[in-house]
Order: sequence, then C-alpha cells, then structure tokens
Amino acid sequence: MKKIYLLSFVFFVSITSNLFARSEQIELNLLEGNKIKLWINIYKTEKTPAPTIILLHGCGGINSDHHVWAKSINSWGYNTVILDSFTGIVNEDVCRKPRSYQPGLRAIQTYSLANWIEKQEWSEKKISTIGFSHGGWSIINIATKEIRSLFPNNKIVSAVAFYPWCDNYMVGTHKRDIDLQIHIGDLDDWTPAELCETTAEKWNLKDNFYIYKGAYHSFDRLNVNHTYLQYLIKSDSNARELSMKRTKEFFEKTLK
Repeated sequence: MKKIYLLSFVFFVSITSNLFARSEQIELNLLEGNKIKLWINIYKTEKTPAPTIILLHGCGGINSDHHVWAKSINSWGYNTVILDSFTGIVNEDVCRKPRSYQPGLRAIQTYSLANWIEKQEWSEKKISTIGFSHGGWSIINIATKEIRSLFPNNKIVSAVAFYPWCDNYMVGTHKRDIDLQIHIGDLDDWTPAELCETTAEKWNLKDNFYIYKGAYHSFDRLNVNHTYLQYLIKSDSNARELSMKRTKEFFEKTLK
C-alpha cells in the first residue's frame, strides 16, 4: 500500500511540475538607471535556442489560464515567459482602479524584460508578446513607436492583445511600430469592441483585427461564467479555439 501511495505521489509531482514553470525573481533595468525586481515564470522549449513570447496577465494577476496559455505557446515551439507585474509591487485593486498601475509602465517593464531575455542562452533573440485585458492594454502601449524608441536595441517584433482597453486618444497621438493583432468579443461589456474597431481603423490593422460574435470578456478562459464588478466573464470554446489558431499563425509569420 505504501509503495502504491509513493508511486501515486511521484506521478502527481511529475504531472504538476509539467503544468507550471519554475518561478524566479529577476532584477530589470528600467529607464534612467531605475531598477525593479519582478517575478517571472519561464517555460523553455525542448530545443533551444528558440524565439520567446512574453505573456502579460490582466488586472487580477496571474491565474491558471495564463499557465495553460503558456503551455500551449510552448508546444508551438516558443519559450514562454509570464511576467508577474504585481506581486510585491501593487497594493491597490487594479481591477477597480485600472489606471493605478499604468499600462505604459508595464510596457517599459516588458521591453526591459526583453533585454534580459536576449542575454539568456535559451533565447534566439526574436521576441513577441501577448497580453490579456489590462495586459492587452499594455500591449497597445508596447506597439507604439514612442515607447519602442526608448529601447532602440530591442528585439520585440510583434504583439497580440486579447480584449484590451483600446485607448483611442493615445492611438490618435501615437504611431504603431510593430505588427499587432487584436482579439475581442462583440458582447464584451468591460472593454468595448467598438473602441478597438476605431483602433484597428486608425492603425490600419486590416487582417489582424478579430471580433468574435456572441463572445464576452475572457472568452478564451476555461470554464468561467460569472459576473465580476458588474461585467460578465464567460468562456466561449469556439472563439477560444479560433483565436488560438490565429495567434499561432501570427507568431509563425512574425517570428520567422
């Protein structure tokens, strides 16, 4: 009986260790000599070096769905690094006060992380990013020429935003400088699709802007259907599958 229990325990540890990456804290060099210590989770490909995808969580921090995404991206042949922007840094509820932690700051952190990734032995130098909700809003900032120009030697070549807040004042005053793809549900009542339609038009996204009919905020998540801060959070398996397919194709195109 003890032997069976031990084997079961070893099997459990083996499975869970494959589901989640090792977490470590690193120090990033920001602008003007400023530094910050942030936590990351690294999923390395079996064959390295390889291109890397940086994943940015939403206003609630990292959840299990981000790890599921990381594993999927990993299976496509890319290293995946989940950047934890909040742990040890944020004291406020960013979901209730989304501007309490500016997406422009998260964009700067992401470029700083890209510089760190470039120096790792498992990195092939080319880097893309993907972000969800508040992280998607940060992706919009990452795509701008104005923020990108602060890191002239950066290796970020593309970005994917899922249901971002499309800040069209910023979009109207900033230029897009990298390939950008946006995914959003037409019934999203937290980050309205109409705003992103304007963004897509102003930034000439053409074939890289996707609206999913009947889909709500967080449509890509697994098995969720509830209201949070009056907004509906609901899974949509069809939208999830199609958006992941399009994201994979986008990475294949931009990270050649």
